[in-house]
Amino acid sequence: VADMVEETGAAWVIFTTTHGPQYFPAPIEAIERILLGHTTKRDLIGEIADALHQRNIRLMLYYHSSVGEMPWFDDLCTIHQEINERYGARVAGWFIDDAHKWIYPTDFPWERLTRALKAGNPQRLIAFNPGTRPSVTLFGDLLASDNHAHLRHAASPDLFAPDGQYANLLQHYSFTLEPGKWALVNQPADGEWPKPAHSAQPLADYVQVCAEANVPLTMNMLISQDVTRDRPFVNPETLELMRYVRSVVRS
Repeated sequence: VADMVEETGAAWVIFTTTHGPQYFPAPIEAIERILLGHTTKRDLIGEIADALHQRNIRLMLYYHSSVGEMPWFDDLCTIHQEINERYGARVAGWFIDDAHKWIYPTDFPWERLTRALKAGNPQRLIAFNPGTRPSVTLFGDLLASDNHAHLRHAASPDLFAPDGQYANLLQHYSFTLEPGKWALVNQPADGEWPKPAHSAQPLADYVQVCAEANVPLTMNMLISQDVTRDRPFVNPETLELMRYVRSVVRS
């Protein structure tokens, strides 16, 4: 899998750890104390981080506070303190999704959570996703905007000025490479992957324009739910698309 990521030319990966039920793919004791049976003995996060590091690719982690099983305040800060002390410099950032929905209305202790998210690596980038709304907190480093497959042009630098809507954040945009989908619900049969949402040359041109504007991009690729050596892990057409983009942008 790490070899496949390297083929795309990616400089970083955002890996989803939790969305919906609060399961986490690593042996985190703080989670087990609060939600018994919601972790794994295998340290998948550590394995991914090490494999990417060998290829000079950074790892960011995605976290969604969710509804129902959501740990709160002291618990959430304790969980992230342990996770981040465990991985240190191996985790380069966090993408905290839907902060405007589940965290902001509760007057959450943002500064304390930010300290927990940066434990073990003060240089770690933190993104609290406000969707398309104004930033929900003065803390954080990276704008975590997303809008499915639409290619959003670089925003005015004024929005990122000290008095702007996204004050002092680094502009960033994420989008899907397949139309309207962030994840697969059902495993596609061979040849039934969704067609890529973008053509090769227009996508390569867009990536180059954003690079010149100093706007980092994260592109979401659908992945297979059953990982075997006999089935493609990602959409073969999308992987070929990214190989082309790499050949243009990295040339």
